[in-house]
Amino acid sequence: MSNLIEGDLQMKALGIIGLCTFAMGLVAFAPSTAVAGECVSGNCGTPTQSGGGCGCGCGCSILVAETDRGVTYQFADDQDGDGVEDDFDNCAFISNFDQSDADGDQVGDSCDNCAASANALQGDVNLNGIGDACDTDADGDQIPNTTDNCALVPNPSQANNDGDTEGDICDTDDDNDGILDTQDGCRLIAGTAASSACDDDPDADGKINNNDNCPEATNGDQSDIDHDGVGDACDNDADGDGRENFRDNCVYVANAGQVDADNDGAGDAGNYNTNGQYESCDNKECFVVDRAAYATMSQSEQAASCLDPSHAFEIRLALSGSNDPSHLVEGDVIEVRVFSNRLESVTHWTATFSTQPAGSNSTLDNAQGSSGVFPGTFQVGNDPRYSTIKFKADKAGEYRVKVTAELVGGDPLGLPISSHTEEIKAEVGEGSGDSSGGCSSTQAEGSLAALAIGLSIAAVLRRRKA
Repeated sequence: MSNLIEGDLQMKALGIIGLCTFAMGLVAFAPSTAVAGECVSGNCGTPTQSGGGCGCGCGCSILVAETDRGVTYQFADDQDGDGVEDDFDNCAFISNFDQSDADGDQVGDSCDNCAASANALQGDVNLNGIGDACDTDADGDQIPNTTDNCALVPNPSQANNDGDTEGDICDTDDDNDGILDTQDGCRLIAGTAASSACDDDPDADGKINNNDNCPEATNGDQSDIDHDGVGDACDNDADGDGRENFRDNCVYVANAGQVDADNDGAGDAGNYNTNGQYESCDNKECFVVDRAAYATMSQSEQAASCLDPSHAFEIRLALSGSNDPSHLVEGDVIEVRVFSNRLESVTHWTATFSTQPAGSNSTLDNAQGSSGVFPGTFQVGNDPRYSTIKFKADKAGEYRVKVTAELVGGDPLGLPISSHTEEIKAEVGEGSGDSSGGCSSTQAEGSLAALAIGLSIAAVLRRRKA
C-alpha cells in the first residue's frame, strides 16, 4: 500500500510541474499530436478517459498513464493493458510488456505461432497452431514440405499432369498450354479443343470444366462463399476477407481483424456466440496459455489444458522475463504469470519456492497479493510492478515456484472449489543474463518528468489501475 501512496505523491508532484510549465507560457501539444493511436488499428475499443478537465478535445490538456513501460497517452488504446499501445504492440491481445520477439518478425513470442522462425504473416494453412514457417507438413496432407509439390494445399495424390514443379491442385494451367484451367475446354491436353480425346470432368464431381468453378478439385456443390466465381475448394481466399487461406485463422468466415480472444488459433470473427449461434470458427471459449504446446495435444488433452470459464476454478502458470524462458541464464529476472478462468473475479495468490539451486539466496517479489483477472488475457492482474511474481536467478540450476490461488469471497458460479495450486519449473544455465527485467519505477518516473518538462506538456497524470 505504501508503494501505491508513494507513487500517487510522485505523480501529483509531476502533475504540478506540468501545470507550472504550462503557466510559464510554454507551448502545449496540439490535439492531433496528443491523440497518439486512437483505434487506428481497428483492434480495440474506446479507451477509458478520466480527469484532466476537458481532455484533448479542446487542446487544453492531455492525459498520461504511468505503466511498466514508462508512459502512454490515455487517449490511445491498449487492449491487453500491458502499457504498449495497440498500434505499437507486437501482441495486441496478449499482455507482454517486455515485447520479447526472438525471431525478429514483429510478432511477439507470446502470440507467435513460430517463435523461433520469422513469419510475420503467421500463416497456418492446416490450422494446427504451428505456423507454416516451422511446420514440416504445412498443409497436413502427410507429405513433408520438402517433397510436396503443393506445400500449402492438401494433395496427397501429388498429381502433376504437365510434370512441372506445381501439382495440379495448385497449378492454374495443368497442361501448360497458356490457357488457364478455368477457361480451358481440355484442361489436361495442351492445345486441344474439347473433344472425346480429353477428360472434361477430371475431378469427377459431375461438373464439366467450362461449368466447374473449381475444375482442379472435387466440389459438386460448387460452394463459393465470397461469390467471386472461384469455388471454395480452390479459392486462395475463400471468404474474401483479404486474408489468404494459408494465413487466415477462420478460412470460411470473413474476419479481416483475425480476432482470437482465447488464443487457441481459431478465429472468433469478432462475434463469438452471438445470440446463441456460433458465427465463427471457434465453438468454445477456453483460453490457451501456450498455443504451441496446445497444438501438439490430442483433443481430450486440449479440453483439459485450456482455461474454461464454465469449469471449476483453476489457474495456469507461464514463464516470461528478461530473456527467452527456454534459454535462461544466471542474472535473468524471471517472471511467473498467473492465469485464471474466473474473469473479473478478485483472486488472492501466495507463491513460494519449492526448489532452489544450492547456494541460491533468491527471493520472490510479489509473493502475495490480490488482483482481478484481466479481460482478454485471463491473466491475474495487469501491472507487473504489483501483480507479477518475479525473482532474479542468482545461481544456475532448477527453480520451482508453487502458486496457490483462491477466489476472494468464494466462487461466483457457486461451485464448491475456490482454490487451486500449480507449480512451474525454470531451468537456469550458467552465464551472465540481462537482469534489468523491464522498467523500474525510477525509469517510469524519469520518463514522466521528461515528458512533463522537456516537451512542455500541461498534463494531469494518472496511474492506470491494475
